[in-house]
Amino acid sequence: MNNQYSRQSFLGEESEETFKSTKAGIVGLGGGGSHVAQQLAHIGIGNFALFDPDHVEQPNLNRTVGATAADAAAGTPKVDVARRMINAINANALVTTAGLWQENLPLLRSCDVVFGCIDGLIPRLKLEESC
Repeated sequence: MNNQYSRQSFLGEESEETFKSTKAGIVGLGGGGSHVAQQLAHIGIGNFALFDPDHVEQPNLNRTVGATAADAAAGTPKVDVARRMINAINANALVTTAGLWQENLPLLRSCDVVFGCIDGLIPRLKLEESC
């Protein structure tokens, strides 16, 4: 087991390889999704599909992991901030980005697990139905 992940040994001998081969989808990369992305990168998830059509704005900075004042000024897409953060943690992670999940159903459905980090009961229900 890679020393970086040795504290996860309680998950079993195959856990590192399982995480490395898992494709995690994250829908919404604001206050919830950016934290999920960071933690999944730290445990060694190897493949990501990121969905969010929004750009970083000044009010997002207090809750979006990895976003900077420069990102807010430039209007950096949230998916680009998350990709940058994930690859800073795990340079070998494969990260695919998209805007609206509704317009990228094949990518969404290619994920082993999907984290719905979006606001509203109806949007969450529609995401769950699509998965």
